[in-house]
Amino acid sequence: MNLSEIKAVIDVERHRNYVDAGGGVALPVAGAIYWIVLSVAGLYLNDRLWCLLAFASSGLIFPLGLLLQRPTRSSAVNKTAFGMLLFAALFSMLCFWGVTIPLFYSAREFVPLSLGFGMSLHWPVIGWMYGRTILFSLHTAVRTVAIIALWYIYPDDRFTVLPAAIAAIYLATAIAIAIDVARYRH
Repeated sequence: MNLSEIKAVIDVERHRNYVDAGGGVALPVAGAIYWIVLSVAGLYLNDRLWCLLAFASSGLIFPLGLLLQRPTRSSAVNKTAFGMLLFAALFSMLCFWGVTIPLFYSAREFVPLSLGFGMSLHWPVIGWMYGRTILFSLHTAVRTVAIIALWYIYPDDRFTVLPAAIAAIYLATAIAIAIDVARYRH
């Protein structure tokens, strides 16, 4: 088998993985719920309590994604060779805590920005895993540009506006994934 044939086989397997997993849409929906909760919390909690809630509840996104698999008709975990990349991508993404935790102690207003960016670092890898690199990378790019702009535009509302924007981007991405998967299925 030559290199182009191997690439073709890999591409077919990535697309099959994407369709079989339903685009993994359960996890973006879980992410949207997490960010909606943080946006509402920003209306009521001071920045210290907001950060503690954000830190403590971030570990609930994956279990919530597992609970949402059935209603979203998707899989949060795929037991294929490509599906195992999810864990490597998530591990790499978790390294952003090395910046976020010190920000909590020294410049708390940066925490929503750091969380918003850091918690999107795995999206391009997952996109590659599914053979849909552009769609998933676009999520990270739009999210990054949006939260940087909003961080400057709304300095007094960073703990509500940034999470609300991220939740909206998650929901838009989940809809785009669902439409894309449906197109592949037919």
